[in-house]
Amino acid sequence: ACSFGHHTAKEFGLKSHSESPTSPQESEHAMKGLAETRLSVQTLNRLVVQSLLRHNVSAVGISPCFAIPGLPTHDTGFASLVAVVNSTLHAGLIPVLHGDACLYGENGAAILGGDSLMQALGTSSLRLTGTVFVTDVQGIYTADPRQVPGAQLIPVIDVDNEGRVITQVSATASGHEHDVTGGLDAKLGAAASIASSGNDVVVVKSESQSAEQALKGNKYDVGTLVRKL
Repeated sequence: ACSFGHHTAKEFGLKSHSESPTSPQESEHAMKGLAETRLSVQTLNRLVVQSLLRHNVSAVGISPCFAIPGLPTHDTGFASLVAVVNSTLHAGLIPVLHGDACLYGENGAAILGGDSLMQALGTSSLRLTGTVFVTDVQGIYTADPRQVPGAQLIPVIDVDNEGRVITQVSATASGHEHDVTGGLDAKLGAAASIASSGNDVVVVKSESQSAEQALKGNKYDVGTLVRKL
């Protein structure tokens, strides 16, 4: 959700696996954070849907944690999510999902990141023809290019059948300080998992020609391909 949601989630201490509140005051604080974070990510979702509708795309926004019955915050199956997305597509609609703030544990709240959603859909029974991760840099680098001037773009990253990255790459230093879902390290993990299932993943920069090319399924100029070796 870009900067939408992350700043608010960090302010309220929400992250992928938050501790359960130990007092009514902590629970109230967590619920306030959940509500504020959901408002932020839903605002972005609405803007994306509005833009797609203006371009004659029949898009519908889907908020995972409260719109999909039975979806746990950190499940490995996400069967209900896949079913909803599948039925939406079969109806001729384009589902637009977002990372979400969810009820978690006992009276607590946590973040379900967009990377987890992508991983769940990308490794599901849905017949995907490709997966594109759009970020704020050209792809995956040897180091954070915003902090290390000599960082080199990695054009291809190979993974094995188990989703383990074979290519030498260090993504742990990449990311924004307000990111509460694991930064580029989490994105690479999700991309590797998707690629291991047989679906190549392309990482490109937002608002670039390469992003447009990749989203259309065409050959792109600059980016990183994550593939199963």
